[in-house]
Amino acid sequence: MFGIDQKLEANKTLTVLFYNMGGMDTEAAVVRYSLLDLGKKTAPHIEILAEASRSDVGGADVDLALVRLLAQKFDALPEREGKDSVLTNVRSTKRLQKEAVKIKETLSANKEASVKIPELLDQVTLKCMVAREELEAAAKSTYDRVAEPAIEALAKAGLKASEIDQIELIGGGVRIPKVLEMLE
Repeated sequence: MFGIDQKLEANKTLTVLFYNMGGMDTEAAVVRYSLLDLGKKTAPHIEILAEASRSDVGGADVDLALVRLLAQKFDALPEREGKDSVLTNVRSTKRLQKEAVKIKETLSANKEASVKIPELLDQVTLKCMVAREELEAAAKSTYDRVAEPAIEALAKAGLKASEIDQIELIGGGVRIPKVLEMLE
């Protein structure tokens, strides 16, 4: 119960929105906590009011948007003119995916990240900068959907955002500044 019930007084309630953005999906749940007065002692009571989820919104979707952005930057290099996209090469795409995870983490704390992937394909090195704004533009369709599970869970519970006492953020996706902004 995350110690939430320790904040309660007998016969009082606390309504909590749990929001979990993981790698592959995003869930939200509205939970009501209360302490029942049983005379000489109290007992915690938990009621799940509503749940909602999206299997098409997660941190991996942001990674994929970043992979596409890096591929565009690489394919635009003069040395790559007239050649197939880097994304047609499985090994190079895997290297972009690995780098994308690091860049996403860096951009969660910084406004820009330096990228260097030696000899990514055809002995051409990708060396560039990626700004947080570029990632936000590339992942816009994902960011536009991040709040939907929370909105849906609130609607199912018949509550307004103002009626939530506390929000608990869970999962790696909630470290992304744009996700937090979209949840405000």
